[in-house]
Amino acid sequence: MSLKFSILGLLNFKDKTGYDITKILNSHDKIFKTAQASQVYRDLNELQEKGYVMHSVVNQSDRPDKKVFSITDDGKKAFFAWLRKYPKNRTMNDPFVVYLFFKASRNLEEAIETLEKYKQEQLHNLEELKNDKCGTNEDDNKFRDGLEFWKLCILKSEYTCEANIRWADEAIKFLESRL
Repeated sequence: MSLKFSILGLLNFKDKTGYDITKILNSHDKIFKTAQASQVYRDLNELQEKGYVMHSVVNQSDRPDKKVFSITDDGKKAFFAWLRKYPKNRTMNDPFVVYLFFKASRNLEEAIETLEKYKQEQLHNLEELKNDKCGTNEDDNKFRDGLEFWKLCILKSEYTCEANIRWADEAIKFLESRL
């Protein structure tokens, strides 16, 4: 998914600074792809050149002035056109599976260790997701800005972690039977 569409989607909920957008993307990395602030600002500039976003300057007496970005009508049209397209599913092209394929063909013990590490990462991710309290307090809400389907996104990620854990367990058993 293009970072630009994530930016447009977040701005569709509420006007934000580049800093706010970067913070949302990076603090919710189980849902959004993380991004450097420089990348977010570069994309905001490109979106502004296309007429998809505009900004206003907010003067602050105790801090530098800030740019607050908002989505334009053309930006909404582009965003909603993107939403009408069904996304290409990349689950069949998992870089980890490709890596494991070659790892297992060389050394089964190392492949099992890799799977154990992968399983631990998935268990950690699942724990983080189950403890996600985003949106339960006022401070979080100012960054979520009404993402009403947050729980569905978290639930999908939880199910993915659970499936990955089951797969890792089966893969470990399979490889151990080949030792």
